[in-house]
Amino acid sequence: MSYEPSPAIWSRRDFLSRIGVAGVAGASVLGEVGGPQALWAQAKPVDLTSLRFLCLDPAEFETLVGLRQRVTPARKEPRTPVFEPQVGQFDSLRVFNHGTVLHDQNRFRMWYGAMGQPDAARPWWEWLRAGYAESEDGIQWRRVAVTPDGSHIVPDLPHTCCVYKDELAADPAYRYLALHFANSGEQRQLAESGQYDPKADFISGHLWTSADGIRWQKEASRVRFVGDKPLSFVPQCFFRDLQAADPARRWKAYGFSSLTLRSRAGIYAYSADGRTWTVPASNPILKPVERGAPKDSTGPAQHIHDTVVWRYSGYYLAFYQYLYGPDQADVELAVSRDGEHFTFVAPGEKVIARGGPGEWDRGEILPTVPVIVGDEVWLYYGASDYYHPSDGPFDRKRADTSRVCAGLARLPLGRFAYFEPQANATESYLMTRSIRLPGTAPLKLIVNAACGPGDSLTIEVQTAAGMPLAGYARKDCVPIAGDSSRHVVTWRTSGEQIRPAEQPLKVRFDFRGAARLYGFTWLPATDG
Repeated sequence: MSYEPSPAIWSRRDFLSRIGVAGVAGASVLGEVGGPQALWAQAKPVDLTSLRFLCLDPAEFETLVGLRQRVTPARKEPRTPVFEPQVGQFDSLRVFNHGTVLHDQNRFRMWYGAMGQPDAARPWWEWLRAGYAESEDGIQWRRVAVTPDGSHIVPDLPHTCCVYKDELAADPAYRYLALHFANSGEQRQLAESGQYDPKADFISGHLWTSADGIRWQKEASRVRFVGDKPLSFVPQCFFRDLQAADPARRWKAYGFSSLTLRSRAGIYAYSADGRTWTVPASNPILKPVERGAPKDSTGPAQHIHDTVVWRYSGYYLAFYQYLYGPDQADVELAVSRDGEHFTFVAPGEKVIARGGPGEWDRGEILPTVPVIVGDEVWLYYGASDYYHPSDGPFDRKRADTSRVCAGLARLPLGRFAYFEPQANATESYLMTRSIRLPGTAPLKLIVNAACGPGDSLTIEVQTAAGMPLAGYARKDCVPIAGDSSRHVVTWRTSGEQIRPAEQPLKVRFDFRGAARLYGFTWLPATDG
């Protein structure tokens, strides 16, 4: 849902020089990798202290030959939508118009942005509300009353429902947090009442705090911009980053920014305390021009809308909404090692795709931070039923009053993207960069891969100079077959164990048939 202030109040700001940086050339943009000289020359900082690698960023590997990168599409829950608007209530038109789901204390908890019939007498942000619901299984949801009068409207919580549970909060009153900064329309209201200077280098907002996620208090917050200030920054997730080496970046927030009246992008801010935030000049982190222009020329130019980021296994994974036409967008994937410099993963491949003709989610998909349940990643999403036909006029009123429900899609844990052989490739292999394994205790190599009948992966450990390590050559490897996220690599003469050497090592993966490699990790040989 897109609303902007009048251009008469806000002047158009030209950010094209900041978002027009060319992307990684050739194969990386197309998701195709090949050729004997397929070295990823655009060097990036790679965390080689990590012992886990996922097939997300080609720049983390030295050589990729005869391979293509694919994104794993999330499998939608057959019983979707899992949560729908309720006739006659404040959420009679839209639920999960942005929101948060937590798996918290043996239950699923949902804070969701909700909308009833529009109130033309007031701006939209004044009649959207935050609702609350719970579920035992994450599929069958019930609205829960949170006020003495039986309402399930969460008092004072912003409709963006950007909620985070801080497990390390020293004060229980700060266990649950929510964050919101004034959008462009709210800034205009504040400016007209003399409470805000549009020329300031910051945008004001609030941090909400709660002990139970139901009763909230708020305190002042603000976000300052280093360099040019866009029209807005709408945080859609934030969290305490335990891996941050810089104390000033212990908290990170991600969302979207209105760069101009017709251009949005993914943006990032950091904070030392969760109250005072800074948007560094490295923004936007997801540059629409680098991703590629929308296919539908009738849509706003260069447009990435919702952006949520979460930590997993040494990576920052971003699910972002990419616009193809007016109110037609689905969810794609980007990745980072430092939380600030992101790479698009196989652009054009969908994590959550719009539904087909006549389906409830055929309009647009709104991503949220996922929930890990067992060996699965559960992605709750909002979706609208409005579809703009390419050969017909765009109905703005119909789009803004479309029905939005909540859906659920699932991914296998750790299987976000993979490499597989290109069609007709004469050979297909992957070579890692040099990795220095820590310590002296023996390790074993665990591979996440799917191999069908006739498919296999063969692994060779090499010196940094590219010579096979004695006992760990391809001819010594027992080929990996079958489908498992925990294949243990075995060499016929050396077994499973690899002793770290003083010199860095490389690992080569040779693909046969239609084998898929999702990632690999090193574990102590004593681990089960």
